[in-house]
Amino acid sequence: MNEPRTSAFIPVPIERDRLMLGFVGFNMGFTVFDVWMAHGMSQMQTPYMAIPTLCLPLGFLPPLWLALTNTRNPLAVLAHLLGMLGCAAVGLMGFAFHMRTAVLPGGEFVWAFVIFSAPSLAPLAFAGIAGLGILAAIRETSPGRYLIPGVMEIPVGLGKRRLYFLSIGLGLAAATLSVAIEHAQGGYVNWTEWIPVVVGGVCTGAALGHAASPHPDGREVSVVFLIGAGAAGLGLLGFTFHASYDLADVGSINLERLVHGAPLFAPMLFADLGILMILASCRKRQTQASAPVS
Repeated sequence: MNEPRTSAFIPVPIERDRLMLGFVGFNMGFTVFDVWMAHGMSQMQTPYMAIPTLCLPLGFLPPLWLALTNTRNPLAVLAHLLGMLGCAAVGLMGFAFHMRTAVLPGGEFVWAFVIFSAPSLAPLAFAGIAGLGILAAIRETSPGRYLIPGVMEIPVGLGKRRLYFLSIGLGLAAATLSVAIEHAQGGYVNWTEWIPVVVGGVCTGAALGHAASPHPDGREVSVVFLIGAGAAGLGLLGFTFHASYDLADVGSINLERLVHGAPLFAPMLFADLGILMILASCRKRQTQASAPVS
Protein backbone atom coordinates (compact mmCIF):
# COMPACT_ATOMS: atom_id res chain seq x y z
CA MET A 1 0.00 0.00 0.00
CA ASN A 2 1.44 3.35 -1.04
CA GLU A 3 -0.23 5.63 1.50
CA PRO A 4 -1.27 5.15 5.13
CA ARG A 5 -4.91 4.16 5.55
CA THR A 6 -5.47 7.37 7.48
CA SER A 7 -4.79 9.45 4.34
CA ALA A 8 -7.87 10.55 2.42
CA PHE A 9 -8.32 10.40 -1.36
CA ILE A 10 -10.99 11.03 -3.97
CA PRO A 11 -12.17 7.54 -5.09
CA VAL A 12 -12.06 6.87 -8.85
CA PRO A 13 -12.56 3.65 -10.90
CA ILE A 14 -8.96 3.52 -12.23
CA GLU A 15 -5.51 3.67 -10.66
CA ARG A 16 -4.19 7.18 -10.07
CA ASP A 17 -0.83 6.34 -11.67
CA ARG A 18 -2.48 5.22 -14.90
CA LEU A 19 -4.43 8.46 -15.02
CA MET A 20 -1.17 10.32 -14.52
CA LEU A 21 0.60 8.35 -17.25
CA GLY A 22 -2.16 9.10 -19.73
CA PHE A 23 -2.02 12.78 -18.85
CA VAL A 24 1.79 12.77 -19.15
CA GLY A 25 1.58 11.32 -22.67
CA PHE A 26 -1.04 13.87 -23.73
CA ASN A 27 1.00 16.71 -22.23
CA MET A 28 4.21 15.65 -23.90
CA GLY A 29 2.51 15.48 -27.28
CA PHE A 30 0.84 18.89 -26.85
CA THR A 31 4.07 20.50 -25.60
CA VAL A 32 5.95 19.22 -28.66
CA PHE A 33 3.23 20.71 -30.88
CA ASP A 34 3.41 24.06 -29.03
CA VAL A 35 7.20 24.22 -29.35
CA TRP A 36 7.08 23.12 -32.99
CA MET A 37 4.65 25.95 -33.71
CA ALA A 38 6.85 28.52 -31.91
CA HIS A 39 10.07 27.31 -33.53
CA GLY A 40 8.39 27.03 -36.91
CA MET A 41 7.60 30.75 -36.77
CA SER A 42 11.37 31.31 -36.58
CA GLN A 43 11.89 29.15 -39.67
CA MET A 44 13.93 26.63 -37.64
CA GLN A 45 16.95 28.93 -37.87
CA THR A 46 19.32 26.32 -36.40
CA PRO A 47 19.22 22.49 -36.39
CA TYR A 48 19.02 22.62 -32.59
CA MET A 49 15.49 23.98 -32.82
CA ALA A 50 14.32 20.59 -34.11
CA ILE A 51 15.60 18.74 -31.01
CA PRO A 52 12.29 19.04 -29.05
CA THR A 53 10.54 16.92 -31.70
CA LEU A 54 12.50 13.96 -30.29
CA CYS A 55 10.17 14.08 -27.29
CA LEU A 56 7.27 12.91 -29.45
CA PRO A 57 8.49 9.29 -29.85
CA LEU A 58 10.26 9.33 -26.47
CA GLY A 59 7.51 10.78 -24.32
CA PHE A 60 4.18 10.31 -26.08
CA LEU A 61 3.59 6.65 -26.89
CA PRO A 62 5.36 4.88 -23.95
CA PRO A 63 3.30 6.53 -21.17
CA LEU A 64 0.08 6.05 -23.11
CA TRP A 65 0.89 2.37 -23.54
CA LEU A 66 1.45 1.96 -19.80
CA ALA A 67 -1.74 3.90 -19.08
CA LEU A 68 -3.80 1.56 -21.24
CA THR A 69 -2.41 -1.70 -19.81
CA ASN A 70 -3.34 -3.26 -16.48
CA THR A 71 0.00 -5.03 -16.06
CA ARG A 72 3.41 -3.40 -15.82
CA ASN A 73 5.87 -5.20 -18.07
CA PRO A 74 9.38 -4.44 -16.69
CA LEU A 75 10.82 -3.87 -20.18
CA ALA A 76 8.00 -1.47 -21.06
CA VAL A 77 8.56 0.42 -17.80
CA LEU A 78 12.30 0.65 -18.43
CA ALA A 79 11.71 1.87 -21.99
CA HIS A 80 9.33 4.49 -20.63
CA LEU A 81 11.83 5.60 -17.96
CA LEU A 82 14.60 5.95 -20.54
CA GLY A 83 12.26 7.99 -22.75
CA MET A 84 11.40 10.26 -19.84
CA LEU A 85 15.08 10.77 -19.03
CA GLY A 86 15.63 11.68 -22.69
CA CYS A 87 12.81 14.24 -22.53
CA ALA A 88 14.26 15.68 -19.32
CA ALA A 89 17.63 16.05 -21.06
CA VAL A 90 15.93 17.86 -23.96
CA GLY A 91 14.32 20.25 -21.47
CA LEU A 92 17.63 21.04 -19.76
CA MET A 93 19.37 21.53 -23.12
CA GLY A 94 16.60 23.87 -24.22
CA PHE A 95 16.92 25.85 -20.99
CA ALA A 96 20.65 26.31 -21.66
CA PHE A 97 20.08 27.33 -25.30
CA HIS A 98 17.35 29.80 -24.34
CA MET A 99 19.44 31.35 -21.56
CA ARG A 100 22.18 32.04 -24.09
CA THR A 101 19.81 34.30 -26.04
CA ALA A 102 19.43 36.54 -22.97
CA VAL A 103 23.15 37.36 -23.03
CA LEU A 104 24.30 40.03 -25.48
CA PRO A 105 27.58 39.60 -27.42
CA GLY A 106 29.26 41.94 -24.93
CA GLY A 107 28.28 39.70 -22.03
CA GLU A 108 25.41 41.87 -20.75
CA PHE A 109 22.45 39.90 -19.38
CA VAL A 110 19.05 41.25 -20.52
CA TRP A 111 16.36 40.23 -18.06
CA ALA A 112 13.49 40.99 -20.45
CA PHE A 113 14.85 38.45 -22.93
CA VAL A 114 14.22 35.68 -20.39
CA ILE A 115 10.51 36.05 -21.14
CA PHE A 116 10.20 37.81 -24.49
CA SER A 117 13.09 36.47 -26.56
CA ALA A 118 13.41 32.71 -26.21
CA PRO A 119 11.50 32.11 -22.94
CA SER A 120 14.11 30.48 -20.72
CA LEU A 121 11.73 28.66 -18.38
CA ALA A 122 9.59 27.19 -21.18
CA PRO A 123 11.86 24.21 -22.05
CA LEU A 124 11.81 23.10 -18.42
CA ALA A 125 8.23 21.97 -19.07
CA PHE A 126 9.72 18.90 -20.75
CA ALA A 127 11.75 18.13 -17.62
CA GLY A 128 8.76 18.68 -15.34
CA ILE A 129 6.47 16.43 -17.38
CA ALA A 130 9.21 13.80 -17.55
CA GLY A 131 9.62 13.87 -13.78
CA LEU A 132 5.92 13.21 -13.30
CA GLY A 133 6.11 10.43 -15.89
CA ILE A 134 8.93 8.74 -13.99
CA LEU A 135 7.11 9.04 -10.68
CA ALA A 136 3.90 7.60 -12.12
CA ALA A 137 5.67 4.57 -13.63
CA ILE A 138 7.74 3.36 -10.68
CA ARG A 139 6.09 1.28 -7.96
CA GLU A 140 6.09 2.26 -4.32
CA THR A 141 6.95 -1.00 -2.53
CA SER A 142 6.56 0.51 0.93
CA PRO A 143 6.01 4.08 2.15
CA GLY A 144 8.80 6.18 0.69
CA ARG A 145 10.59 3.33 -1.17
CA TYR A 146 10.37 2.97 -4.96
CA LEU A 147 11.29 0.09 -7.26
CA ILE A 148 12.92 0.54 -10.67
CA PRO A 149 12.20 -2.86 -12.28
CA GLY A 150 15.30 -4.98 -12.62
CA VAL A 151 17.58 -2.18 -11.44
CA MET A 152 17.22 -1.11 -7.82
CA GLU A 153 14.97 0.03 -5.02
CA ILE A 154 15.39 3.66 -4.05
CA PRO A 155 14.54 5.05 -0.59
CA VAL A 156 13.14 8.56 -0.92
CA GLY A 157 11.35 9.07 2.38
CA LEU A 158 8.19 10.66 0.96
CA GLY A 159 5.07 8.85 -0.21
CA LYS A 160 3.96 9.17 -3.80
CA ARG A 161 1.08 11.54 -3.04
CA ARG A 162 3.44 13.95 -1.31
CA LEU A 163 5.96 13.75 -4.18
CA TYR A 164 3.21 14.42 -6.69
CA PHE A 165 2.09 17.54 -4.86
CA LEU A 166 5.65 18.72 -4.28
CA SER A 167 6.29 18.50 -8.04
CA ILE A 168 3.00 20.22 -8.86
CA GLY A 169 3.67 22.94 -6.29
CA LEU A 170 7.09 23.69 -7.78
CA GLY A 171 5.52 23.79 -11.25
CA LEU A 172 2.88 26.25 -10.04
CA ALA A 173 5.57 28.39 -8.41
CA ALA A 174 7.52 28.53 -11.69
CA ALA A 175 4.36 29.32 -13.69
CA THR A 176 3.34 32.07 -11.27
CA LEU A 177 6.83 33.60 -11.29
CA SER A 178 6.90 33.49 -15.07
CA VAL A 179 3.53 35.20 -15.50
CA ALA A 180 4.41 37.80 -12.83
CA ILE A 181 7.59 38.74 -14.73
CA GLU A 182 5.80 38.74 -18.09
CA HIS A 183 2.94 40.94 -16.95
CA ALA A 184 5.35 43.24 -15.07
CA GLN A 185 7.07 44.04 -18.38
CA GLY A 186 3.85 45.77 -19.44
CA GLY A 187 3.41 47.52 -16.10
CA TYR A 188 0.17 45.71 -15.13
CA VAL A 189 -1.90 48.21 -17.13
CA ASN A 190 -5.02 46.05 -16.63
CA TRP A 191 -6.12 44.79 -13.23
CA THR A 192 -6.94 41.40 -14.73
CA GLU A 193 -3.20 40.81 -15.16
CA TRP A 194 -2.97 40.43 -11.37
CA ILE A 195 -5.43 37.51 -11.36
CA PRO A 196 -2.95 34.75 -12.31
CA VAL A 197 -0.33 36.14 -9.92
CA VAL A 198 -2.67 36.10 -6.92
CA VAL A 199 -4.51 32.88 -7.77
CA GLY A 200 -1.26 31.19 -8.80
CA GLY A 201 0.24 32.07 -5.43
CA VAL A 202 -2.74 30.58 -3.60
CA CYS A 203 -2.58 27.39 -5.68
CA THR A 204 1.17 27.10 -5.09
CA GLY A 205 0.71 27.42 -1.33
CA ALA A 206 -2.09 24.84 -1.35
CA ALA A 207 -0.07 22.29 -3.33
CA LEU A 208 3.10 22.67 -1.26
CA GLY A 209 1.11 22.72 1.97
CA HIS A 210 -0.63 19.50 0.99
CA ALA A 211 2.75 17.96 0.14
CA ALA A 212 3.91 18.76 3.65
CA SER A 213 0.87 17.08 5.23
CA PRO A 214 1.61 13.41 6.03
CA HIS A 215 -1.96 12.27 6.73
CA PRO A 216 -4.55 14.64 5.22
CA ASP A 217 -8.18 14.24 6.17
CA GLY A 218 -11.13 14.29 3.81
CA ARG A 219 -11.77 18.01 4.28
CA GLU A 220 -8.21 18.94 3.31
CA VAL A 221 -8.35 16.72 0.22
CA SER A 222 -11.66 18.27 -0.82
CA VAL A 223 -10.21 21.78 -0.48
CA VAL A 224 -7.16 20.84 -2.55
CA PHE A 225 -9.43 19.22 -5.15
CA LEU A 226 -11.46 22.45 -5.43
CA ILE A 227 -8.32 24.60 -5.63
CA GLY A 228 -7.09 22.38 -8.46
CA ALA A 229 -10.40 22.97 -10.23
CA GLY A 230 -9.90 26.69 -9.63
CA ALA A 231 -6.43 26.57 -11.21
CA ALA A 232 -7.92 24.80 -14.22
CA GLY A 233 -10.57 27.50 -14.47
CA LEU A 234 -7.86 30.18 -14.22
CA GLY A 235 -6.08 28.63 -17.20
CA LEU A 236 -9.24 28.67 -19.30
CA LEU A 237 -9.94 32.28 -18.29
CA GLY A 238 -6.40 33.29 -19.26
CA PHE A 239 -6.75 31.47 -22.56
CA THR A 240 -9.89 33.52 -23.27
CA PHE A 241 -8.19 36.82 -22.38
CA HIS A 242 -5.13 36.02 -24.52
CA ALA A 243 -7.28 34.92 -27.46
CA SER A 244 -9.31 38.15 -27.23
CA TYR A 245 -6.10 40.21 -27.24
CA ASP A 246 -4.58 38.32 -30.17
CA LEU A 247 -7.74 38.62 -32.26
CA ALA A 248 -8.44 42.24 -31.39
CA ASP A 249 -8.45 44.59 -34.42
CA VAL A 250 -7.61 41.62 -36.63
CA GLY A 251 -10.74 39.52 -36.81
CA SER A 252 -8.85 36.48 -38.03
CA ILE A 253 -6.29 34.02 -36.76
CA ASN A 254 -2.71 35.26 -37.17
CA LEU A 255 -0.15 32.61 -36.19
CA GLU A 256 2.57 35.20 -35.67
CA ARG A 257 0.43 37.11 -33.19
CA LEU A 258 -0.68 33.95 -31.38
CA VAL A 259 2.96 33.06 -30.68
CA HIS A 260 4.59 36.46 -30.18
CA GLY A 261 1.66 38.53 -28.95
CA ALA A 262 -0.16 37.26 -25.88
CA PRO A 263 0.97 33.59 -26.04
CA LEU A 264 -2.27 31.71 -26.56
CA PHE A 265 -1.40 28.47 -24.80
CA ALA A 266 0.70 29.90 -21.95
CA PRO A 267 -2.25 30.26 -19.51
CA MET A 268 -3.18 26.64 -20.13
CA LEU A 269 -0.19 25.67 -17.98
CA PHE A 270 -2.33 26.60 -14.96
CA ALA A 271 -5.16 24.44 -16.30
CA ASP A 272 -2.68 21.64 -16.78
CA LEU A 273 -1.32 21.87 -13.24
CA GLY A 274 -4.83 22.22 -11.82
CA ILE A 275 -5.87 18.96 -13.47
CA LEU A 276 -2.73 17.32 -12.10
CA MET A 277 -3.75 18.47 -8.59
CA ILE A 278 -7.11 16.79 -9.13
CA LEU A 279 -5.52 13.56 -10.40
CA ALA A 280 -3.00 13.48 -7.56
CA SER A 281 -5.91 13.62 -5.10
CA CYS A 282 -7.39 10.41 -6.50
CA ARG A 283 -7.05 6.73 -5.67
CA LYS A 284 -8.77 3.73 -7.18
CA ARG A 285 -12.05 2.96 -5.43
CA GLN A 286 -11.64 -0.05 -3.16
CA THR A 287 -13.94 -3.07 -3.27
CA GLN A 288 -14.04 -6.15 -1.09
CA ALA A 289 -12.33 -8.19 -3.78
CA SER A 290 -9.60 -5.68 -4.61
CA ALA A 291 -6.28 -5.20 -2.96
CA PRO A 292 -5.09 -1.74 -1.95
CA VAL A 293 -3.43 0.16 -4.76
CA SER A 294 -1.89 3.58 -5.12
